[in-house]
Amino acid sequence: MKEGDSGFVGVDMRNSPHLLEAGYASNAVNMRFRHGKAETREGYCALRWGALSEPLSENTSAAIAANRPLKSLGECLGIGTFKDPNDTTHTIVAVKNKSMEKTNPSYWIKVYALREGTIPQEVPVSQDLYDGPIQFTQCNNALILHQGVSDPTNYPLLAMDDIVVGFRDLTDPGEGALAMPASATGVFIGNRLFIPVKNDVTGKVDTVIASDLLDYHQYSPLNEFTINQGEDDEIIALEPFDSNRILVFKRKNIYLLNNVVGDLSNVTVDRINGSYGLVAPMAVQTMGSDVWFLNETGIVSLQKTDFSSIQAITNPVSDPIEPLIKRINWQVAKNTAVTGYWNNKFYLSVPIDGAKSNSAIIIYDLSTRTWQGIDQVDHLNVSHFFIAETEGYNRLHYYSYNPTHYEVNNP
Repeated sequence: MKEGDSGFVGVDMRNSPHLLEAGYASNAVNMRFRHGKAETREGYCALRWGALSEPLSENTSAAIAANRPLKSLGECLGIGTFKDPNDTTHTIVAVKNKSMEKTNPSYWIKVYALREGTIPQEVPVSQDLYDGPIQFTQCNNALILHQGVSDPTNYPLLAMDDIVVGFRDLTDPGEGALAMPASATGVFIGNRLFIPVKNDVTGKVDTVIASDLLDYHQYSPLNEFTINQGEDDEIIALEPFDSNRILVFKRKNIYLLNNVVGDLSNVTVDRINGSYGLVAPMAVQTMGSDVWFLNETGIVSLQKTDFSSIQAITNPVSDPIEPLIKRINWQVAKNTAVTGYWNNKFYLSVPIDGAKSNSAIIIYDLSTRTWQGIDQVDHLNVSHFFIAETEGYNRLHYYSYNPTHYEVNNP
């Protein structure tokens, strides 16, 4: 900021300090720009309902008391939200419980249901879970657990419609239908579950299948859609673009599935971009009519126009923080980068300066249309963002790589 400026707006790292527009700072760490002022951001607090209390107690109020030591649930492998038939919302987290590895290796992976005011509730699972990334998809009153495609026989899709019963195998398909196969991710749209699967011919994850209507257990062979125009590239994420279209992200290409609601004989596939795609499976975020995602050119935006067509913005929206983007450890980021959105702010957690896990949060304020710099603290190693209720309000939270009690926090 230069002498004579009336107030702070945001960050511009690309231009030299003497060339900055009025109100811009050349860098900011752990700061927020509000109402023309540059202020140190509020702190991050550990939430007791996101960790076990020692000694363990059946008394909920005692277990979450402020003077009880906390015990980590474990390394987070995946996190999602489950709304049960009673309309109660639970945060569901799959963790690798390292404390049990030496004594009982058959139960490394556990699933917990978290909710403010309660102690973590272990969710039963019908089989051993995959020791790797796990994702969840809500399908009406059920929650689907995805374990990837590396070993579909041992790590299939699982489903839960009751926390007490927990996750179980999908039911056998009816006559003429096929069982929904293993997948790493999915989206639920138009009362169907869409998942990317491995193509038996190409050996690549380049096919999307859609479940039967109102039945996520099975699908028709007619509802398989190959997403490939000759490239050696695999699908790593699906993202709803609107109520009738799904973005299909590969690492080097982006496609659009059209007409995915109702009669699927009308589905068409369009390639949106063939020169870049998505860096990491969780590095994409929908915000209103925009979809922001990370690729190796920076943070890029896809927008819906007034005529409902899709427009890719030529220049990355991260241009003003290009020096920071260049500090990203891309080799690690392809597996770890993750986005969040809350209170009109976009969050991106990435590894920078050679870090081996996410070590900084990049923030953009959509209200002022400016970058806020980065948040960087020793324990701020975000692996997953999620929204949950704390103190009666929905807030953005994160799960950390850090093995201490800084497991679930509120930025």
